[in-house]
Amino acid sequence: MSGAVTIVRNNKKAMNYSNEIKIAKNYIITLFPDQDPQTAFDQLIKSGVLFAQMCNKIKPASVNISMVKQNYHYMSNWKQSIDVLKSFGFHDTLLFNPSDIVKDPPTPAALHALCLIIFALELKGGLTQMKDQDKNDLMDDFLERPQELMMIEALKLNIPEKTAEIAPIIEIPTEKSVEIEKTVEEPKVILEEKMKGTNVCLNFVVIWIALIFVKLLFSNHE
Repeated sequence: MSGAVTIVRNNKKAMNYSNEIKIAKNYIITLFPDQDPQTAFDQLIKSGVLFAQMCNKIKPASVNISMVKQNYHYMSNWKQSIDVLKSFGFHDTLLFNPSDIVKDPPTPAALHALCLIIFALELKGGLTQMKDQDKNDLMDDFLERPQELMMIEALKLNIPEKTAEIAPIIEIPTEKSVEIEKTVEEPKVILEEKMKGTNVCLNFVVIWIALIFVKLLFSNHE
């Protein structure tokens, strides 16, 4: 894969290159607050573990992450992540060769491509957790290289939608609903009262019949 290497940056853009690294670092710290801010970005680059976790944030269990500290396993993390990015719709011009990012130090083209991918995932709705200040700085940075922003905007990513938990429906009683409930409850109460009265009458009749029966029984006995 050589697409990302075609993104050439001249010396005048050196300051912006440092700026995008800074923005990407801030973003990684935001995404992974439990990580050491001093080493989080280096871990993202070298082992590919954090980037794989980024992919899994978007599409759960898409990367089988290896924590083994060996280049072979680093390459495995990156290759899987690149495959996931391809499934999202990233084309080769925005991707890089995993071996270029695992190198010590990584190639500038691979680093630049990595930053663009992170920004694309943010701007196209894959993660959406970038702080407003960092997003403003990023837009300022893109003003000097609009062709790259256009590349990102042109992406039609197939990113899984985040499914929000469906909150239980809580019915808030309105004045009308209270009136309706009242009209339903009132006949119900009246009916219950009538039933109570009917039961009392029935009990009285049963007792009265029993007394008559006992009286007749005694009179016949006499």
